[in-house]
Amino acid sequence: MANKDNQREHSTVDADDAWVTAMRQKLEASSSKPGNKDQHSIYRVPKHIYETDENAYEPKIISIGPFHKGKPCLKDMEEHKWRYLNAILSRNRDLSLENYLAEIKKIEMRARSCYSESMDHLESNEFIKMMVVDGCFIVELFLKYKEKKEGGLEADPIYDKKWMVPLVTHDMLLLENQIPFFVLQSLFELVDKSSNPSSLSQIALDFFDHLLPRNNEIHHDPQKVYHLLHLFHSSLLPSKKSHKICSCCCCMPSNRFPESSNKGLPTPPMSIPTATELKNARMKFKQKKMKRGSFLDVNFSKGAMEIPHLLIYESTNYLFRNLIAWELCFPISGAHFTSYTFLMDCLINTPNDVTILKQKKIIEHTLANDEEVALVFNQVRKRVDFENYHLSLFKDVNKYYERKHVWRMQSMYHDVSDGSHCYCHSHHHTDLLLRLLVCPVRKHIDEAWVITSMRHKLAATSSEAASKDQHNIFRVPKHIYETDEKAYEPKIISISQYHHGKQCRQSMEEHIWRYLNAILSRNLELSLENYLTDIKKMEARA
Repeated sequence: MANKDNQREHSTVDADDAWVTAMRQKLEASSSKPGNKDQHSIYRVPKHIYETDENAYEPKIISIGPFHKGKPCLKDMEEHKWRYLNAILSRNRDLSLENYLAEIKKIEMRARSCYSESMDHLESNEFIKMMVVDGCFIVELFLKYKEKKEGGLEADPIYDKKWMVPLVTHDMLLLENQIPFFVLQSLFELVDKSSNPSSLSQIALDFFDHLLPRNNEIHHDPQKVYHLLHLFHSSLLPSKKSHKICSCCCCMPSNRFPESSNKGLPTPPMSIPTATELKNARMKFKQKKMKRGSFLDVNFSKGAMEIPHLLIYESTNYLFRNLIAWELCFPISGAHFTSYTFLMDCLINTPNDVTILKQKKIIEHTLANDEEVALVFNQVRKRVDFENYHLSLFKDVNKYYERKHVWRMQSMYHDVSDGSHCYCHSHHHTDLLLRLLVCPVRKHIDEAWVITSMRHKLAATSSEAASKDQHNIFRVPKHIYETDEKAYEPKIISISQYHHGKQCRQSMEEHIWRYLNAILSRNLELSLENYLTDIKKMEARA
């Protein structure tokens, strides 16, 4: 009896223990942080995506906002920021610097909450100064661009250097190099409106207009724009009326359904053949003529795929990568770009696939060769999971291809079987006939071998005694680990002890505590101590 009492005593958790108190404090801190209501909109690129092409996410010449602030390689542009701030102040002599600072101070907390990382390291005055200096630079850059278009721009050190504007443009559309759009809007509205009848969003889109073909059917509400990358992304999307997502069971992504409900449903198509394979199956490629709409709109009908024209140049890689990173970090923005690049990645596997699309004026490029174009699409979507908006198109293309493929095989078989023609046909046809003849024999051989090998395996395993307390969580053996270290390292979150506390995974700890809070709220009859006590009972076994 004494032993049982002693055992119970050791398997309970005291609410007053220091480590339990520390957990409670951590839970309270996580529950007080903003949730979905004040959703972040400016993010760091996830590490596993960043590692695929670091240069695509790093600013080349200027820092905007806090993430790259103070980097030595970006210091030279600070002088231009202050010069542009002077230019903004001179546009409206009725307002002083203090007016701009006071305006941003009103929205400081809202601006801070936009960032996915805590801004506690920046004092209030430092944060406000950064928003005003960086924001006024962007507003003045846009206003000077408008003046340049209208022929009224005087000499300017940025616009006079042809190499500088493309680099600044590049940096302004990086996911990590953003400030909230409402900050830009507030600063823009302080400038004399009589000289600025255009909206800020319209001037901004005109500035970026040369990068990718814009959908002019979309109108932007400044209240619903998060930052410049979001504005640019929104301007390229298909109109709602032109973009239809198939919702039939066989076209929905498999992760939309629980595993149990997937039984009996057709597997959604995961890919389509390349442009070369589709051309060999007599499918046609056409350039989709567009006076309006989005270049992301791709159609397939009656054996022809219509794809709008796209010019690919050096900046296409970074643009697509940052647009995809935005969709990944902010899922409610959709997955249009990710789906489009996946479609193009399926079509383009070799330089020959690029050549086919070039011949139809679907693709043009300024890169060194067709192989570089293939690499853009083959690499840009690496390590990205997403919801494919083209599943319906994939289904139709695969159905067409399989029908044509079966017809070609039957045609070849009949041609080769006809003795009067057998010497006139290519070696390919003969090889195909051999495969058709050998296939049934090989099937029986394979089945017999598989059954025999399985019986041997079963006999071997049945004689082994399974240990009741056998280890089942292991370190990867060192000689295996060294062949590809990244394959065995967690990218974002540590589970259990082996990677616990590693600095590069600290950002997920906040989410872990937030989810623990959510678990506790699901059953209010149980406290944290109940969960800790239950796990303590099985501690030794674990």
